[in-house]
Amino acid sequence: MDLTDKNVFSAISEIACCETEKDVFDISKFVVGEAGGESFVYSTLRQDDRSAERDTYRYFIGCQPEWCKIYNDRKWFMNDPFVEYARSNTAPVVGSEIHAVTAGQIDMLEVAASYGFRSGMVIPTHSSANVDERMGMLYVGLDADQQTGEKILLRSRITFRALGMELLDWWMRHLYQESARKFKLSEAEIYLLQLSKNGLITAEIAAKLNLKSSAIYSQFGLIKEKFNVDKINDAVHEANLNGLLG
Repeated sequence: MDLTDKNVFSAISEIACCETEKDVFDISKFVVGEAGGESFVYSTLRQDDRSAERDTYRYFIGCQPEWCKIYNDRKWFMNDPFVEYARSNTAPVVGSEIHAVTAGQIDMLEVAASYGFRSGMVIPTHSSANVDERMGMLYVGLDADQQTGEKILLRSRITFRALGMELLDWWMRHLYQESARKFKLSEAEIYLLQLSKNGLITAEIAAKLNLKSSAIYSQFGLIKEKFNVDKINDAVHEANLNGLLG
């Protein structure tokens, strides 16, 4: 992707049009660099996904890959103070304001500093349609002491915040399209699942769509087959887990 003569906000605006992860990554790397950062990681996952497998985890890595390997091998994501902050906050915060409590957290911060994050800023991102379920976090770093580096990062707080939200929106769209193809779902079927998630029972859905309840039961049967489940609530759960529902 040609980013020649682009300013950071025009580059950020192009994320919505990107079709590949590479294009999004290239823009992210460009924006972070232009805004004064050197390293970054953007990750998004479900709020309740604290498992070792992290099936809902998606990310862009703009730092030394060794850092991410160590992070995952030691399972620091189970007790990452930055992730814990991002779960319940929306304001960007510099690393010096996040205090490590456990020995594991202290170890994590020391290793992060050796891989380009001596100074850092955490930018939480949350979807308004799914605020209690899917979250994201942009972590930008500099290989400079906190007194110097954090001032540089704070000057670009608005830029990083705009980038983080565009990255979350891109992943939400990407996950939606990916999952719709995976389960071979139509827009109408996804809408039925959304109505069910919203608490409507079959009779209410039928009335809303001016259809007979038997027609809704029939459509639910096809949806359950696509998810290979016995109950429509299980299909709703799977659809929600895979980013299809708001």
